[in-house]
Amino acid sequence: MLSTLLFLTGCADEPPTYDLSKIPPQEEASAVEEPAQPSPENNDKPPPPLEDKTLADNDCAPPASQSVELTPENSVQLTVSLDNRALGQQVLVDVIESEYGEVKYGLVCSGKNPTLTIPQMLGSVRVVVFIDGDKNGPSKNDTQGMTDIFTITKDDINIPEIVWSESPLPFYNFDNPTAPNVTPPPKDDEQGAEVREEPAQ
Repeated sequence: MLSTLLFLTGCADEPPTYDLSKIPPQEEASAVEEPAQPSPENNDKPPPPLEDKTLADNDCAPPASQSVELTPENSVQLTVSLDNRALGQQVLVDVIESEYGEVKYGLVCSGKNPTLTIPQMLGSVRVVVFIDGDKNGPSKNDTQGMTDIFTITKDDINIPEIVWSESPLPFYNFDNPTAPNVTPPPKDDEQGAEVREEPAQ
């Protein structure tokens, strides 16, 4: 009996042991991530369209894409003269092939005397100007005008004041803007322009 009590007493003085390997580790509470707030400088909005950007007076914006970067060595300066109807308006300027109206180069400009930087050696061309008041591209309701035929080589050019047309220009397919420019009909001799025959279909 005494030996049994001593044995129990000795056991009571020893601390109990546990197999800690069987206790699953406590998962740390994951921090709650706050959703990223867009900064005022970068709010992932698309850039404003070209017509919403402010152009300096008599300045022009280059095309969104161009095959060759223009430098002073491969370009010329072309200055267009417009009347007061162009003041404060967005102006579209197209350099087109003289006979069939293919657009060689186009820019968005502002002011009465915009200066365009365009490629050299474009050959025989006309310059077409639209006052794009509704900022939706060339349309039949825009004030529009076109120069006589001239040749672009390596020399800078000053164009006399554009004479506005009383009717929509024949080179543009306004009813189907996605279609390519169409060949204009022959002009009357009374207008002082050469009469051209339509190419055979």
